[in-house]
Amino acid sequence: MASCQAPRSVQKGKQDSGEGPLCWEDYFDRRQIVTVPEGEFAVYRAGVGGVVLLLLHGGGLASQSWALFAREAASRIPNSSVVAVDFRGHGATSAAPEDDLSKETLCADLLAVTATLQEAEEWKAVHLVGHSMGGAIAVHLAATCKLPRLASLTVVDVVEGSALDAVRHMNDFLKARPVSFPSLDAGIEWVLSTRQLRNRGSARVSVPSQLVETTAESGRKSWRWRVDLAASEPHWAGWFEGLSATFLAQAIPKLLILAGITTLDKDLTIGQMQGKFQLEVLERVGHCVHEDAPAKVVEIIAKFVDRVAGQKKRIPADTRQ
Repeated sequence: MASCQAPRSVQKGKQDSGEGPLCWEDYFDRRQIVTVPEGEFAVYRAGVGGVVLLLLHGGGLASQSWALFAREAASRIPNSSVVAVDFRGHGATSAAPEDDLSKETLCADLLAVTATLQEAEEWKAVHLVGHSMGGAIAVHLAATCKLPRLASLTVVDVVEGSALDAVRHMNDFLKARPVSFPSLDAGIEWVLSTRQLRNRGSARVSVPSQLVETTAESGRKSWRWRVDLAASEPHWAGWFEGLSATFLAQAIPKLLILAGITTLDKDLTIGQMQGKFQLEVLERVGHCVHEDAPAKVVEIIAKFVDRVAGQKKRIPADTRQ
């Protein structure tokens, strides 16, 4: 099981105006380890309301990628709470095999974890939000129709066509990035210098969760990537194939947030014109939209959640599914 302790160089209480790593405790109220037959899953919580934002991170990232978003959302969305889950093979979760990142396995993991949480808590409404790979898994999870009280689906910066195109170049990207870093600070600076993240405040808490400390035989310490993304290659296409049609088929309010102008495929273009989902496009952000512009993404989702709640109130009780 991954350690529940923050890296030694992470100091709780640092402000975003600094340079070094930040601890998850500055953004989430608590972390709990949920034990299910599939493994031990790290779940990060903020807020205590019954309106639950279930957050799914992207491939290679961890729940800390939602840190700035979580802190803002817990105070911005009335009666809400944030539940962010580390996928198997990611962050502080321990589940074997770690490289089984198929959509079927990831959905089964999430259903087991959320069922355990809901046994002890009253979730009045679940608003499912996923970024990149997590966005694709959110769509497939919604399609199982097994997540109780699912009220809406939000997908952040993943579109089937462009995602499948990106997958073809993923190995080149992985080969080009450093294998390890001499320090967490060096990892943070590399991510910022390559513009994978544009928000230093988010990088300071998100990047450390993507790295683990290792010690060579010489005693030299370094930080390597927590996730071996190359090992999950057999599952890449499965995350995204058929994503547009599956997304459009969900009979719940849907929101798609994109970074810049992204070409929608034919199905999404027609669906958007028919009003089947809400589309929001943010400029001057990178792929990790919610990290680069957390306040703006919270604003969009807060209004969306409020609209969904208003629609539900207007539907007569005997016509609700």
